[in-house]
Amino acid sequence: YSSSSAIVRALLARDSRLLRADLVVQRQFARRVTEGGLTVRGGGRFTAEVARPLPRSAFRPPPRVDSVVLRISRHRATHRRRPRRA
Repeated sequence: YSSSSAIVRALLARDSRLLRADLVVQRQFARRVTEGGLTVRGGGRFTAEVARPLPRSAFRPPPRVDSVVLRISRHRATHRRRPRRA
């Protein structure tokens, strides 16, 4: 979980072609991202939402922190379309 910020930063880089990602992250990190942190990192091109909580019992050994699935999606208006080749 300590790498979450670096991974999200890489996924949201200016040249990113990411359309959507579902990431398992610490609940605290997801809360920071969904409360505005992603807007700064993603330049307003992405939204983030908690898709679902994950119980500690889903992991072996169980972590000491709560986890969630964080869904990051590019805004439709910012999808880049590749030009068609003839």
